[in-house]
Amino acid sequence: MRRALWSGVAVVALAGCGGGVPSIDLPTPPTTRAGRVATTLPDTSGVALAGIPGVTTVPPPALAPGNSRITGTVRGPDGPIGGATVRIERFVGDASARADIITRPDGTFATDPILGGRYRVRAWRAPDLAIDRPVVFYLDDAKTQPVDLGLTAHGGIDVGASISPDPPYEDALGVLAVSVTGVSVDGNGIVRTAPVAGIAVDLTVPSGWQVFTADPQATSDSGRATYQVRCTLAGSGGFFATVGGQTFTLDVPSCTTPPPTTTTTEPETSTTVGVFTTTTRSSRGNGNGRPGSP
Repeated sequence: MRRALWSGVAVVALAGCGGGVPSIDLPTPPTTRAGRVATTLPDTSGVALAGIPGVTTVPPPALAPGNSRITGTVRGPDGPIGGATVRIERFVGDASARADIITRPDGTFATDPILGGRYRVRAWRAPDLAIDRPVVFYLDDAKTQPVDLGLTAHGGIDVGASISPDPPYEDALGVLAVSVTGVSVDGNGIVRTAPVAGIAVDLTVPSGWQVFTADPQATSDSGRATYQVRCTLAGSGGFFATVGGQTFTLDVPSCTTPPPTTTTTEPETSTTVGVFTTTTRSSRGNGNGRPGSP
């Protein structure tokens, strides 16, 4: 009995492996991956973006730390200058970093260890001394660059003059203007000039000239004193002005003989009206303000 049962099971199993048993269609299993969705990117080429307020800034280049140095001495007209300001500027493109150093009593100075690069160095002492031209150089890495700086005196006053007409003519009135400006060095080493008002100008007139304005006179708010003058002798010149206890030579040209006057005569024209004949003759000057003779 047991042997017959196992024989039947074997027959069924073998029958399932053959082509006699019909196949069973199972449903497609659900997917676990999201499908693709078709999209179209919007056209933003016609959209104008609003500006953002503010200014784009770039950090300035560094001056230190490094392993290079700049040393030197600042001298003026009378020798070394203590207490002068030395400005060290390092440039990278158009940007710069800077440091100010005060000279020692003997006029010497030295930087802390700084970076190499392109440098500009200048010095001054307000309000009367400044360098005429800064020193520009390239500082190599791990090098010490010696720099000697010479300062020029720029304090006090400056006096100039102008005359109209220029040049002046003999026996013609003219206007002489004397200008007074104060000169000083500001806190950044820049030489500044400004008109000096209310200072007395004492004019020294050479022979061959007359002055019709009170002398001395004080300068106006624009720093000018004006005089009405006349030259009585061609070739004369040499004005001087005393201002603030100093005497200055004025750059005024010598007067000259006025140009000759020429007359151009037009040809005569005759017009006959009835029994009368009219003759017309015209003349004109040479354009220098002096009329021709009729």
